[in-house]
Amino acid sequence: MENQNSSDERDKPPSSGLDDTDQYEAAQVAIASQAIASQMVLTLPGKEPRRFSPQRESFTHSTPPNEKSKPNNKKLYVIGERTARFRARHYATVSDEQWNDWRWQLRNRIKDLQGLENLLILSESERQAVNQHTGPLPVSITPYYASLIDPENPRQPIRRTVVSVNDEYHFSPEESIDPLGEDGHSPVPGLVHRYPDRVLFLVT
Repeated sequence: MENQNSSDERDKPPSSGLDDTDQYEAAQVAIASQAIASQMVLTLPGKEPRRFSPQRESFTHSTPPNEKSKPNNKKLYVIGERTARFRARHYATVSDEQWNDWRWQLRNRIKDLQGLENLLILSESERQAVNQHTGPLPVSITPYYASLIDPENPRQPIRRTVVSVNDEYHFSPEESIDPLGEDGHSPVPGLVHRYPDRVLFLVT
């Protein structure tokens, strides 16, 4: 009998640590992710059946804003201390609606040396790199992303991802201008044919 009880205990599923209400809400979210084109009825022990319609309900506490709604509800946005200080210093006249509008962010990207120098203390290496850059990927930093950059530390990881340094233009003899070996598999410009059953189009 003792062995039987031990076996039964092992067969029981582990407790989720959630009460009935939490399990009910978790089940709603799980079903919502699958209810794409049809309505479904959610039934849990001890709960009234509830019809779920993905067209009427949302995963969030409020209905997602439509295209005409204005993102001026501060509860929808979380702004860190660094971003708040940056915005107060460089974009004090910009409204919450503008700052939280991705279109405004794209229209006001930092794209040149002067824009960077207005926001950051550039090292000589960074200044030279930006001046000599002529490649297909120009400097383009949204104000929000710029707010995450340490203005005084050239070695900050976020800063290094968007602000070039002069060392990036030094190529050793061992470095290849074609690291993936695509030139030998490119019969015509803009097309790579390395494998028999597929091709890669370089459209940009």
